[in-house]
Amino acid sequence: MNTDWSFGIIYGSDCQYLQEVIQSIRKQNIPNYEIILVGDSSIPEIQNIEGEDIVKIDFDESIKPLWITKKKNIISQCAKYENVSVHHDYAKLDDNWYSEFCKFDTDWDVCMTSIKNLDGLRFRDWVFWRGVPVYADYYSNPDTSEMYVSGTYFCIKREYFLQYPFDESLLWGQGEDGIWSFSMRDNWRYKCNPNSIVHCCKQKTGLPTADTNPNKEL
Repeated sequence: MNTDWSFGIIYGSDCQYLQEVIQSIRKQNIPNYEIILVGDSSIPEIQNIEGEDIVKIDFDESIKPLWITKKKNIISQCAKYENVSVHHDYAKLDDNWYSEFCKFDTDWDVCMTSIKNLDGLRFRDWVFWRGVPVYADYYSNPDTSEMYVSGTYFCIKREYFLQYPFDESLLWGQGEDGIWSFSMRDNWRYKCNPNSIVHCCKQKTGLPTADTNPNKEL
């Protein structure tokens, strides 16, 4: 089983949670991993981040503001490991994220895990797209051709990511994650690992609302 990981983190000018996210990765004690940071490397907070596990990819934000599709594609092109975890700079790993992934099925192209909002409730993880996102039961076997991957965080195999890049004509807020999902979902192996939890470092809002979660007991 391949247990090596590339963690790709995209960040902007306000990267106040980035150190927290990086530390959450380092705490996993993964034998082979890398952390790829894509953004403006001249930001003082970024200059202070060092380590043999860090790969900094400088990105000129002035070319096209909010160009996160390009940033995410850079992660796919630069990642050296088969398993790629893509994060916005506020999505941190639970302490047991890696150990739970080691127990999980490796036969997937794209994988989602449980995402917990700052208030501890579920946030836009394993969802259908039915005009709006709708929560699916973590332990159901849904028709994944009806599902959607939120851009906040996801896991993907490197070669599959290269085969299905984001549309770089789109910017943040233009439905780029939905369009990307729709390009893949007729032929992907998309699975959910609810036990490898990711936490948002700030409270996120939007649909679906937490009261529609079919796994409220978790």
